[in-house]
Amino acid sequence: MDRQLSLAQAESFEKYRKSTRRSAFLQEMERLVPWRKLCERVAPFYPAGERGRPPRDLEQMIRIYLLQDWFGLNSREAEEILYENRAMREFARIDLWKEPVPEESTLRNFSRLLRKEKIDGEIIAAVTLSLEDRGVRLRRGAIEEPLLAKIPSGPKKIKERSVWDGV
Repeated sequence: MDRQLSLAQAESFEKYRKSTRRSAFLQEMERLVPWRKLCERVAPFYPAGERGRPPRDLEQMIRIYLLQDWFGLNSREAEEILYENRAMREFARIDLWKEPVPEESTLRNFSRLLRKEKIDGEIIAAVTLSLEDRGVRLRRGAIEEPLLAKIPSGPKKIKERSVWDGV
């Protein structure tokens, strides 16, 4: 995907800008989540676009799926907040100058595909393991704002690993 900023995204049009907790959280998740591994796991099940509308970028869809999980959003709410919130749109790599936000039905169909192939839980588990390997844990706040917290050091629990070993 082209990472050059469009005129609409250029920060020079904003005189006042503050880094919010949400944008800081999303920047940290950008760095911590194993994007390549997630894409490799989902790619065999994702439509190639031989029929119908061309599919959206797979990584973009995974990013939106994770936003839905972290912020407790259904497909309709995810579509709306992606239009409203710049930090979430940047995290999902959506440039409204070039493309619209995926429609509610597209987001719902992607979630159904993950459930049908029984990889929805694997994706969340892979992200959780990746975070824990880096010493942080994802927990929800009082208003559904996710938060990364340091894992206290101490005796390590032995966990059974899955296909995500080495994430």
